[in-house]
Amino acid sequence: MPLAFSRRPKSSGTPRRPRGPWALESLESRRLMDGSKAGAIGSIAPLEGPQKPVGDWTVMVYLTATDLAANAPPNIREMENAAAAMHPGGDVQIVVLYDQWAGIDSLGRVSPNYSASTAPVATGGGSQAPWSTAGVGLITPARGADAAIQTSFTISTDEVDTGSQATLENFIAYAALLAPARHYALVMWDHGAGVEGFNFDSYDVLADDRLTTSEMAAALTTSRDRDAVAFDLVAFDECLMSTVEVAYALRDLTRIMVASEEVVPGEGMDYKAALSVFEARDAGLVDGDDLARSMVESYARRHGGTGKGITDTLAATRTAGLSDLAGAIGGFVTASRSAGPDQWPPIARAWSYASYFNTDDRGPNVVYRDLGQFMARVEASPSAPGALRAAAARVAARHGPVLSSATSRSMPPTSRTSSQLASSTACMCRASAKRSAALEIMRAAPLVVRVSIPARDISRASSAGPSATGVPAN
Repeated sequence: MPLAFSRRPKSSGTPRRPRGPWALESLESRRLMDGSKAGAIGSIAPLEGPQKPVGDWTVMVYLTATDLAANAPPNIREMENAAAAMHPGGDVQIVVLYDQWAGIDSLGRVSPNYSASTAPVATGGGSQAPWSTAGVGLITPARGADAAIQTSFTISTDEVDTGSQATLENFIAYAALLAPARHYALVMWDHGAGVEGFNFDSYDVLADDRLTTSEMAAALTTSRDRDAVAFDLVAFDECLMSTVEVAYALRDLTRIMVASEEVVPGEGMDYKAALSVFEARDAGLVDGDDLARSMVESYARRHGGTGKGITDTLAATRTAGLSDLAGAIGGFVTASRSAGPDQWPPIARAWSYASYFNTDDRGPNVVYRDLGQFMARVEASPSAPGALRAAAARVAARHGPVLSSATSRSMPPTSRTSSQLASSTACMCRASAKRSAALEIMRAAPLVVRVSIPARDISRASSAGPSATGVPAN
């Protein structure tokens, strides 16, 4: 049964998607260590031991502000309001790593997106003057309707690279000692770009950096094996992160992943509403499914019905079935390789009708396609090879059970076959004027199998009709 899923028109505000040709840059060429000692977060020293008794839940929020900085204070205030409304019978703590935005790169150049609205803000109810580095804070319950952040942060005097695997590892370890719990959730906050990376820490004094899926998986593996921190839920309040590849990489590291295949509005989640599941009953009675459902349904309420034309696709995915799903995708790849040239047009048509997310109008960006829609159309195509149709049916059969949450009230009729998992990078297409287009069917593993399709077939199929949503995620 789906647990929660929303597909609603996009609201106003800067989407949580990065700008710039990240796909062309080598990660190693941009890496710069911040000089922190092992376990530290900038100049913030590691904790020596647990600071509190073990509670029910600790929600960790890893917040890289960048040019979305104007949206961070309202979200933190929502967390403070949520903390003030918790059920008295439970113990829920929210720990935030808040990397404020300097707006200046390592060469001293000011970001064109820097403004008064994105400048550093005061914290601690005004007792901590605006600071531009990073700090860690245990969220303070809201007192009154003051718009200022009430929480006091332990602030690093040095800049912190939140695009670094080590910083994520150290924050998780710090948060688990600051507020140990029986259940943990992790929320990643910033820009996202699916398989191209997320938490793009740019124009923030150090060299530009980002986290990759493999780095996050390594960080969470360290947290599990070294620090005994296992996550019930990992959420991305970021664009384009709900893909087969990302979920597969986290399959042994969290039971549930919450993310969107579409762009996420700058306002992101409504944290007061997302965490309201802890208001109604003792936190000890809340499980990861409950929290995921609350996140997704509150997201639909915040961003639904805006009439902006782009639909949201936040979804909760159970990771336990992803190995079977990846195996089925591998079978589809094998079947597709045996298709002859005259059998590719129906495959291309099925691809062209699947909803797409992100565009390549800014350069060589990955264009994501909805896996569920693509497989459903291949399976239903009478002109597709029988073996391929059967392989698509096997993918669809293993795809549905991994979905744990869905609310699709605003989905147009043509989108009713949406995967809702947002596992759209299982299929992507890039076109080039100098070469044939390639349909890249990516197993949710390091292996990538490319099956060439003549560009004319892609064009012919695409001209037959729009994608399922009819609009790009742009």
